[in-house]
Amino acid sequence: MCRFRSDGGRSSMHAADPDEEGSTRNLGTRKRKRSRPGRRSATASLTGYCSSLIVLSASVLSHLLASGGLHVAAAGANPYASGCLRAKLGSERRVRVCNSDDASAERNKNGTSTHNTSEGRCAMPEFDYPEIRIAPGNWESSIFQSFIMQIALSEILGVPCSIESGSRDVLLSFYDESNAFPYPNRAYGWDDLKTANAAPRGDCTYVLDQVEDATCAHILPEVWAGQRTAWTEARTEGFIEPPEGTVTVGKLSWYLPRFVVAQDPSLATYLGLRGEENRRRLAETFLRPTTWLDYCNEVSETNCVVPDEVAQRAPTLAEIEEGTSNKYRLEGAYTGYFRKTPQNDCSNSTACTGHIVDAPCTWSTNVNQQLYWNDIHLESNGPLEPNNGHTYGDMLDIWEASVETRSPVMMWWWYPDATVQKYEGTPGEFHPIVLPDPTEECRDSRIGSDERCSDDVWVRRGNEEGKCDEEAHSMKRIIASSVGEETFKANAAERSPGYQTIQNIAIDNLNLETMLGAWVKNGYDAREAVCGWVAANLDKVMDFVPRGHPRSLVVKSWYGSEAGLLYAAMAIGAIAIVLVVLSSWTVYKYRTKRIIRNSQVDFLFLVLFGCLLVGVAGIIYTLEPGRGTCTAKEFLIMLGFTFVMVPLLVKIEAILWIQRAGKRMKRVKLRRSQLYELVAVFVVIVLCYLIAWAVVDPPKREEFLTLPDVAGTKVVKSVQCASNSAVWKLVEYLWEFLLIIIATLLSYQARHVRQEFNESELLYRLCYVQFFLLVLRAMIFFLQQAGYIAPTVEAGVTSLFLSFSSISALGLYFGPKFYLLKHGDDAAKRIVTRLGSNVSCWESVHAPTGLGGRRSSNFSDHSAARSVYSSTEEQEEPQTTTRDNGDIQNVHRSTARSSSIQSNQSNSHSSHRRKQTSLARLQDVWSKTYDRASSRNNGSRKRLVTTQGVSQRMIGTFLGEGSNRAVVEKKENVTNKVISSIAEKGQEEKGAAAEQERDDSNGTPAAHTDLAI
Repeated sequence: MCRFRSDGGRSSMHAADPDEEGSTRNLGTRKRKRSRPGRRSATASLTGYCSSLIVLSASVLSHLLASGGLHVAAAGANPYASGCLRAKLGSERRVRVCNSDDASAERNKNGTSTHNTSEGRCAMPEFDYPEIRIAPGNWESSIFQSFIMQIALSEILGVPCSIESGSRDVLLSFYDESNAFPYPNRAYGWDDLKTANAAPRGDCTYVLDQVEDATCAHILPEVWAGQRTAWTEARTEGFIEPPEGTVTVGKLSWYLPRFVVAQDPSLATYLGLRGEENRRRLAETFLRPTTWLDYCNEVSETNCVVPDEVAQRAPTLAEIEEGTSNKYRLEGAYTGYFRKTPQNDCSNSTACTGHIVDAPCTWSTNVNQQLYWNDIHLESNGPLEPNNGHTYGDMLDIWEASVETRSPVMMWWWYPDATVQKYEGTPGEFHPIVLPDPTEECRDSRIGSDERCSDDVWVRRGNEEGKCDEEAHSMKRIIASSVGEETFKANAAERSPGYQTIQNIAIDNLNLETMLGAWVKNGYDAREAVCGWVAANLDKVMDFVPRGHPRSLVVKSWYGSEAGLLYAAMAIGAIAIVLVVLSSWTVYKYRTKRIIRNSQVDFLFLVLFGCLLVGVAGIIYTLEPGRGTCTAKEFLIMLGFTFVMVPLLVKIEAILWIQRAGKRMKRVKLRRSQLYELVAVFVVIVLCYLIAWAVVDPPKREEFLTLPDVAGTKVVKSVQCASNSAVWKLVEYLWEFLLIIIATLLSYQARHVRQEFNESELLYRLCYVQFFLLVLRAMIFFLQQAGYIAPTVEAGVTSLFLSFSSISALGLYFGPKFYLLKHGDDAAKRIVTRLGSNVSCWESVHAPTGLGGRRSSNFSDHSAARSVYSSTEEQEEPQTTTRDNGDIQNVHRSTARSSSIQSNQSNSHSSHRRKQTSLARLQDVWSKTYDRASSRNNGSRKRLVTTQGVSQRMIGTFLGEGSNRAVVEKKENVTNKVISSIAEKGQEEKGAAAEQERDDSNGTPAAHTDLAI
């Protein structure tokens, strides 16, 4: 039941029913669900005095009209609706932030708050802090502490904070415009904490939006020791943190008015209450309180038609329906009455008892256990089952009626509380009753929350060890587990100070008593009492604020302090694009040159296209993030690196395939379209991934906060491109890393490929540089994600690395080719010598020519050793099939292999005659090979002559005489190995010729490859 106090035209709800199951609210009032035992129902009562009501109908109607139908007077406007500190300390204080309970608050589709702030009552939060929701108990000290938390969070720290009343129809907020002061409809919101802990990200506002009648809270600000069992179970279930003690000390006791103790001091201790000898005295002293309706029906001789000293009138129909008629006292209408009932009559019953006012079973009351085991013959006869307790409002009314009528009463109550403050120094001052001293064993033997509300009276009585008095104890503050977990998931710049502030708030008894006393003196204006204390003790409140708070937000322009870095990165990106265009023009211009043709012109253009995409991505990185740019740069980066690396990988793998097939004496049928299809497969895979990324979790513009100084109060807000999950970006880095690793492995395998097509050293160096830049890009990305660097710095540095990736690919892969095209044979030799590799692109440039325009075969020994594969000028070089070149290539391979065999086998001692025979055999092989090749292609003769001359010089050198016996033996050994190798090749050529003849006879053309391999 709720009681309204009229405060000069402003009403506030003074009490609330803590019974969670048997109560409902209608404008803050409670309707009774049952009639009290032994009492006539309201219908029977109306029948009994129907005639009286008819007589007084005119007066009742007059009263209803005068009172406006018993509607409570409208509360005055809340002077603190826009903020306590703003109202007390001046308009320079900022307006408090909005919360989900504000009348103008709405929720949009993506779950973020939007508020109509046109009237200036609240402002949108600068920071996206999650809202904290507090569930106070239905008593003043708990509500006052909730108000202090709400002021500190909403006005000092900018954290949205709301208060849970236990009902969606009742608004409890310090900033409520109606200035109402309703009490929550339950003592402890354990289920509210469980709901908050289970909510996504611990967000109560999400639950309140999705579930119509849901209640949710993160904090229980004041929990008494009687809830030990409840918080132990909650800890076991894992939805709360370990309870934290506050500096507020509370004490639960039985109390008597001071005037009662003055009349009989023995009643102030359990020694004067217990035993059968005190039964009658208790029954005759502590009578049963009577409601207004019961008094008019059962006690008043005129059914309150005629006013008396107790009741000025009878309850009206509206008061009966609303439940006001069941009040134990009503200002101006009913003073209260205590009467002797059959339970107090010891003459007719040996089980007579006196009356004690007990609280609802949901509170921390152990009255049943203490009464029974201390043998004190008192019992409560309130309306609340199962312990027959009274509501909070009933308890206040009974005490006030006791003081006003000087009727003895005994009541379970607590300290600190405003009611205790109110009666201090008056005859109604609360005087505690002494019970047996508390012990640890007694504390652990008290009944728990479930036992208090058991229907079995013996369960409620517990055991004898729990009969002692309640000890004074520190209040506990209960916090849902999700609050701390979600707080520390955020980075330092975005982390809400609400959790630490709630932990730090500590209001001791003296401060709490000051507020409670001011509340009573100021006509029960709770907001004035709390706000006055906060304004007067602002320095103390600021001590609750964590270090580095409150923070201010500094919005950083994209082209702010890092503008130089971004513009420089943009310029280098433009240079990279220009270099790509120039390289493309050069490749196209010299596409007929053998050094370009052997590298596959089409594949070179694919690589250049990839470099172009990477360069464009570098420029886009320097632009201010937007939805289009955020998505575009991710597409460009992944596709760019795919076009750079995949064509090279496909080409090298094709060369290795041909080489492996040649070793197995297999024919190779390779179409150019096959290679393009393979490149297309990789590109399609990357495109599918990028499309999925753009659809499922697209990169978008996102505000990002950084904290330059950990202990500072300034937070810098900038923008960046980000998806909800960083896994997408991680996959991008892994894809690039995979391409680099594969390229490195293939370049290692291709290190023995013919020099004319060998790019292993170039690819190796390219992979090394790309890997280094990839690692740097990944490091910058993760440092920015951790908040160590600003998004603009990350964008500028990443843009530089992307541009360097494009430029390095041009320099390392295309640079040597372009250099050789310009500087010719001498430069090629220097490059080969410097790199120490098998790169032989220089072979295709013009070799020295003799008289008459014919190529001279009179090379020096050094040139012959370097130029085993030198060729004629490209203008004179006809296009030949792979089969036509096979004979010449076999000779080339035989000659090259002869030099590598000579260091792997043991030396043999042969005679001069055997050397001459071997030389003749070698000359015979050369002649047959020359004739066979010349019969197919006369243009091949020039190369064969050149190569034959080189080989003869090499063999002649190896056969030369020397004074050193070891040198002679080595030359003889090498000669034998050369002869053996060439003989083996001759046999292979014979088999290949026979196979060709069979193909020709069957009409099958020789296999061609589209590659120049």
